[in-house]
Amino acid sequence: MATATTGEAVFLQVPETPATPWRVVVQEFDSPAWTRYEMTFGEWLLAYLKGRDVTLCSRDRAGPSYAFLP
Repeated sequence: MATATTGEAVFLQVPETPATPWRVVVQEFDSPAWTRYEMTFGEWLLAYLKGRDVTLCSRDRAGPSYAFLP
């Protein structure tokens, strides 16, 4: 689905039933470690952009960067 600047791949876990919520799974590229977040991808992306710890490697790289364009 996506990759994070901290070196993880982001996947969506498809619901087993219509009543089951979507989930986000984050896996580190060079290891079998993974974490599942009980939220939609939109909720996960917003948390990631706000700098919250929603990846496996906590580094201070998350968030938007701004540059003035003349």
